[in-house]
Amino acid sequence: MSPAIQALYDTADAILTDCTHPDRYQSQVWVSKTQAISVCTDCWNAHVASRRAARRAQLAERPNDCDRCAAKPHAYEYGGYRLCGRCLTATKAEHNRSLAAAGALAIFATRPLIDTQRWAGRQRR
Repeated sequence: MSPAIQALYDTADAILTDCTHPDRYQSQVWVSKTQAISVCTDCWNAHVASRRAARRAQLAERPNDCDRCAAKPHAYEYGGYRLCGRCLTATKAEHNRSLAAAGALAIFATRPLIDTQRWAGRQRR
């Protein structure tokens, strides 16, 4: 995690620890297994918004390296290919169609039964 992203998470945690609003509704938030602090609803909501922004920034830092579409970061490996979720589903369907057409002995082959020539990232239009 980059220092900039870590700073965003630290800012979100600081919102919880800096809450000093005794007149508002307080709820107990466990910040560790042994420590609970009282936080008002407004500070809790600000903390959640800050954590979501930090997570969005963290996910945006990932490279777009899906072997099939090259538009999203990979999250899965299938048959030696790095694929995002949508491409994984499409590749599994393509593999199952090829497997059904090839017969029973083809169950031991994964990579040869995936037709990469038809992938959207490699088509020329």
